[in-house]
Amino acid sequence: MAAGSGAGTGARFRDRLSRPVVAVPLATGLGAFAVAVGSLLADQPVLASALAAAGTGLTAWAAVRGSIRAQQPVDAAMSSVSDGPMWRLPHRLQLFTGRATDLAKLTTTLASGRRPDLVALTGMGGVGKTSLALEYAHRRAPETSLTAWIPATDRASVVTALAALGGELGVAADDPEAAARATLDQLVHREPWLLVYDDATPPAVADLLPTTGDGEVVLTSRREDWSSWAQLQPVAPFLGPDAVRLLLDRSGDASPNAAGHAAALAAMLGHLPLAVDLAGGYCRRYRITLAAYISLWRERGLSMMPTDESQVLGPNEVATRLSSDRLARGDLAAVQLLRLLSVLAPGQLPQEVLTADPSELPEPLATAATEPTTWHALLTRVADAGLIRVQPGRLWVHHLVQEVQRDAIRRGAPVHRRLLRWRRDPTARWPLARWATLAVRLITAQFPEERHRVELWQRCSELRPHAEALLADGSKWGVAQLDTARLAYRVATYRYDTGDGDAAAELLTGVLGDYRAVLGDEHPDTHRCLNNLALVEHGRGGFDTASALLTAVLDTYRRSLGEDHPDSLGAMNNLALVRHDQGDLDRAGELYAQVLTARRRVLGDDHPDTIASVNNLGTLRRAQGDLDAAATLHTQALDAFRRTLGDDHPDTARALSNLGTLRRAQGDLDAAATLHTQALDAFRRILGDGHPHTVTATNNLVEVLTEQGDDSTAHRLRQRLSLPDANP
Repeated sequence: MAAGSGAGTGARFRDRLSRPVVAVPLATGLGAFAVAVGSLLADQPVLASALAAAGTGLTAWAAVRGSIRAQQPVDAAMSSVSDGPMWRLPHRLQLFTGRATDLAKLTTTLASGRRPDLVALTGMGGVGKTSLALEYAHRRAPETSLTAWIPATDRASVVTALAALGGELGVAADDPEAAARATLDQLVHREPWLLVYDDATPPAVADLLPTTGDGEVVLTSRREDWSSWAQLQPVAPFLGPDAVRLLLDRSGDASPNAAGHAAALAAMLGHLPLAVDLAGGYCRRYRITLAAYISLWRERGLSMMPTDESQVLGPNEVATRLSSDRLARGDLAAVQLLRLLSVLAPGQLPQEVLTADPSELPEPLATAATEPTTWHALLTRVADAGLIRVQPGRLWVHHLVQEVQRDAIRRGAPVHRRLLRWRRDPTARWPLARWATLAVRLITAQFPEERHRVELWQRCSELRPHAEALLADGSKWGVAQLDTARLAYRVATYRYDTGDGDAAAELLTGVLGDYRAVLGDEHPDTHRCLNNLALVEHGRGGFDTASALLTAVLDTYRRSLGEDHPDSLGAMNNLALVRHDQGDLDRAGELYAQVLTARRRVLGDDHPDTIASVNNLGTLRRAQGDLDAAATLHTQALDAFRRTLGDDHPDTARALSNLGTLRRAQGDLDAAATLHTQALDAFRRILGDGHPHTVTATNNLVEVLTEQGDDSTAHRLRQRLSLPDANP
């Protein structure tokens, strides 16, 4: 059941009544009554607040809150120190899986010799911090004189638990605070010992951590600001094999390909241990396969995470662990941030996407994104709630956090709070379509489209997962056709430039249909899309299709923009490329010459498009047999590209390759080998081994080396890229 739903309230009250309430002496006559009522009202914060305001006193209220927070989700293994070394240590998990590396690191760190030694296990909700600490505690308990479990969600919980522990140890004190401190002082007389502070925050444990004694302290926390208190040990989601193993063990699924379905489901759940555990438990209880669960998850989402299926310590709803309810009430900027992140891809996002143009954002998120210190404080609050991770210039979100937020958006605010929320937060009524549209526009604005700036490809690579996630789900969520088409156009250009012509063609075909439907056949965006689709088809070998498209585009551009417009010249250049590859060298030469003359006049000699025209004309002269003219043109192009774009640019590498081919045609194999080697090194450095340009450059060099008789080097090059050897 989703967190916050009305159903099941009675069950929660009965569960509270079935658990013992441990209280410490209170300073007021109403304290015992407050504790009892507070235990029953753990899910009723408004009434509990009213009780606090009714005059029971600060000490009584601290005890109420402590007794509420101290409720254990499973029974303690031992509740009396006299019975053995474990105090309120929850039962050991029967299906604890993986984490061998984490356990070894924790053991090594705590054995470093410092006493007392403190380690903070940090990470998002549901990642397995508590399970890891619990397993360590059970392994360590036989070697200690005391292993104690301290709920540490807030200070009152810590005070209550430590005071109760002190009662077991014979500590006498007048009030809970004094009892808690006396308990810590008493630990110096016991050795060794282990205290686990679960779900801690720095304010909750400030001056309530032991400072002396032969002991160890393990804290579990969503927050990361422990470096001045303890050694940090981040806890990440499961590794793939561990998640698969837990799913198979929990579900009992022995059907064919159960392991494959477990791997798929684990990936869908982001390898989050809590979610993996709940999914496996559901399958076992209701006797369904993992494949069936996958279908149900896709259809029903979080409703497939019931509260009573977990073997993991702590609240059992994913929604409870990962919802924005852990944020302070009224933190609208944080809630808006999470809603916006929910429609993007999981994983990393450059912060600049959200801060580059804050005017696009709703208030108060826009104001927060405008001022750096306010923005940093906002990210810290959300990170402290365990809902995102923050890195320099980046933030990271898990996709189950996103699913929880999307579910909350779909459900909207409860009826009794709706009017109040709408007055404070106009985005409370925004549907998924509104958030997704905002995300599409932000990503589109940040997605570079400058073809000649390779340094921007890294940004394209970072934004591509978010763009593709929005393209996959945008229409389903109701994003306007034109918004997704404009984003798809930019992604297609990047995919083409990085060598994925098939993906670029598919994207551009869809964009063209959208542009024609929304903008019409005569809109400039439609024409640009046609031009780029023709360029992609040419690269894939579809010369006839590319020729027909480019002829139509060129006629339109000449009519609407004029002969000398850069778009007209680009279409003319692309048509010349197609004519060249079709073997019509005369017509290609005429077009190349026209484009070069016009680009020199309109763009200047040092514009990359002008230099490309010089390079293209050199290629044509080589095909026509005029090697001297070709050599001059290719040399000019290479020098210009190096001067304007530098050595680390694909256009420079292509110019190197073209000049190398020309030198080979002239019979200068040594010069050709040098140039092709430089081109191959550049392509590998810029584009990687798998890019089509890199493969072509490898083949060019192999052919020259073979002509030189260097078969061993040629063979090694082919092996590097898994290319077959040339026929003998």
